[in-house]
Amino acid sequence: SAAAQVRIHIDELRPNMIVAKDVIASNGVLLVARDTMLNHVSYTKLKINKIKAVSIKAFSIDYETPTFLEDEANESKRVSEVMRRDPNVPPVPVADTQKFHDFAEDYEKSLATVHEDIESVVDGADIDVEKFFESTNSVMKKLQFKTDVFPYLNAMQDGSDQIFGHCANVALLANLFGSWLNMDEHTLANLVTAGMLHDIGKLKVPKEILDKPGHLTETEMAEARNHAVYGYRILENKQVALEVKQTALMHHERLDGSGYPVGAKGDKIKYFAKIISICDIYDAMTSDRPYRKKICPFEVIRQFEQSSFASIDTELLLIFLQNISYTYISSRVRLSDDRLGEVTFINRNHLSRPTIFVDDGEVVDLIRDKNIDVAEIF
Repeated sequence: SAAAQVRIHIDELRPNMIVAKDVIASNGVLLVARDTMLNHVSYTKLKINKIKAVSIKAFSIDYETPTFLEDEANESKRVSEVMRRDPNVPPVPVADTQKFHDFAEDYEKSLATVHEDIESVVDGADIDVEKFFESTNSVMKKLQFKTDVFPYLNAMQDGSDQIFGHCANVALLANLFGSWLNMDEHTLANLVTAGMLHDIGKLKVPKEILDKPGHLTETEMAEARNHAVYGYRILENKQVALEVKQTALMHHERLDGSGYPVGAKGDKIKYFAKIISICDIYDAMTSDRPYRKKICPFEVIRQFEQSSFASIDTELLLIFLQNISYTYISSRVRLSDDRLGEVTFINRNHLSRPTIFVDDGEVVDLIRDKNIDVAEIF
């Protein structure tokens, strides 16, 4: 709900408040840009620089007790490390770090369990919500920062396990997304389960259709789209929250009625389905598929910005895009002109067009250099 522009003391700031004016440090560095939605990273920058108050113009979402306290220590450490790092020494690619290899090992172990658990549900077993929730928590707990899940998944996605790997990834993203929305643990557990089971109906679709490298025929496309109905049928008599069943059915519905299976519009689409649809699209586009290679996350963000606001819940999408774009600050990238560099700044009004510190010493602002894009993050 909107609120009058007001100065808020640093200790009273909350996630998802929107900054009304640029916040500048004493040394002239821009800390948080106008119109930016506050998150753990931006809040920690304010604390590190001893900012006492911030002008806030709107509250994106109302909650009773949302705070920044849960990850404050970790996020403070992360931002401090980025600020202190020697600019003349490029960051190590994610895939070359020990932390990533530890994550990949834990992920593969978790995926084997997820595979068995999802197949058992298809075969008639009950749904263990706590087990699905813990399968994502056990992976997330091994991360130094929860938001590392984005660059880590980007570094390892090869499309080799299109159904089970995708379901596990969407569940991980839902775990993080739900925390950004300040969900209580019970609601978050159900959201994660909805993410884990959203594509369960694909196990009823012929594998040759799912793995076909070329375009599908109309008949094949209709059968592929039937996975939403198949998923609902598998879950409809299970002892699990109704939102989980609805998500399997509605995660491809779109606000403008362009989705399937029934072309539901607006508020007819359930809240969980709106959230999972965003995670589903993001993971699918940033993963290899039989018919294409994975797409760079910044290109995915650009496509979301340009074409999705009419079909996807705007408020949820903005929360998602703003948070994920900031996770790639300090990431190693290759530009479309083949130069290598590091993401140093996210432009608030164009999240897909960051500022890059190139290895040759040039600073490239992709807002101004429109002929250059981020081609790859590694």
